[in-house]
Amino acid sequence: MAAAGLNAKVEVPDHIPPERVIDFDMFNPPGLAEEGLHGAWKRLQSEDTPDLVWTPYNGGHWIAVRGSLVREGYSDPTRFSSQCIWIPREAGLDYEFIPIIMDPPEHTPWRQILNKVLGLKHISAFDDLIEQQAVELIDNIKDRGHCDFARDYAEIFPVRIFMILLGLPLEDGPYLKSIVDHITRPDGTVSMRDASNMLFEYLDPVIDDRWANPGEDFISVLINSEVEGRKITKPEAQRLIGLILIGGLDTVINFLGFVMMFLAENPEYRRELANNPQRIRTVVEELGRRFPIVAIARTVKKDIELDGVTLRQGEMILLPTMLDTLDDREYECPMKVDFDRRRKPNSFFGGGPHVCAGMHLARKEIIVTLQEWLKRIPEFELSDDVAPRYQSSIVSTIKGVRLAWAVESVR
Repeated sequence: MAAAGLNAKVEVPDHIPPERVIDFDMFNPPGLAEEGLHGAWKRLQSEDTPDLVWTPYNGGHWIAVRGSLVREGYSDPTRFSSQCIWIPREAGLDYEFIPIIMDPPEHTPWRQILNKVLGLKHISAFDDLIEQQAVELIDNIKDRGHCDFARDYAEIFPVRIFMILLGLPLEDGPYLKSIVDHITRPDGTVSMRDASNMLFEYLDPVIDDRWANPGEDFISVLINSEVEGRKITKPEAQRLIGLILIGGLDTVINFLGFVMMFLAENPEYRRELANNPQRIRTVVEELGRRFPIVAIARTVKKDIELDGVTLRQGEMILLPTMLDTLDDREYECPMKVDFDRRRKPNSFFGGGPHVCAGMHLARKEIIVTLQEWLKRIPEFELSDDVAPRYQSSIVSTIKGVRLAWAVESVR
């Protein structure tokens, strides 16, 4: 599907109770410009909205409105399949990356392969690399007195690290990032199939080379692994490496924008971290709770009852992470950042068998960014020349986070 069907509405099926139908488009939620991404999604949790609703937008799908249902959807692959996780369905059926579209037990050996390079012990070996890249970028920025945070840091830092870990040319990063953007934030100009094929075409000669001349980079390790005693095929290698490119070149970039805007607008929180950098490691968990950005789906595997209504086999249910972590049934004053909030399990990194394989690398990149930025630029604010712009999608983002600071305040 060329995302031409994006936002299209369908007729409401007869079995959907009228009181469950809402007018909500995940790519353009009401209140996005006025209330920001999380405020717009939080609107769904009004007292008169059922815990499970159905929208006719984007092909028609259910939405889990409360945290308990979001976590249930992620954790139970016997009822909620990962075989199609993208909305609209037409795009999801062309999303072929593995093992994210697999259910256990097929998923399990592939996840074990990913853990070879993304497990905590392995990622810890790259602490110096991650710190070095952050320091270099921030030192290049600090004496300017201003920056576009996404353009000058967030779109460079995680991409550069990932390109190094995969053993790919740094200059190819922007091209690959542009492809990934079409997958995670479709705008109707490139179909899921075409974007996927662009990734596969790029990876084709890379995979051939790493089979012939394997090294210690992530791609070499992954594609030279075995799955249940057999070698990985070329299509499998493309789909596996494509998945980690999508994760590594997108999510952290977008999350960091929300965090830096929050710190720019809230000097008391920013100064708390600048003066007590040892708190950053634990505070990152609260920032993740407050600013989640992922909304992926599951496919109903069989007719089931959920929240008092019937979901039919093959229907899609959206599991927005923000409707878990911002649920006032789960957290007191959930829209407030509380550095002392007691931690509890949530779906910031997903859940169940598909909990984010790259979470250790992502967490490390976020922690290092805050540590090194606040060490050098402890005082900054939002520039008033451009208003931030929100984009709601499968992986949401914020653009136009322009920061300004007095050069004499840098360290």
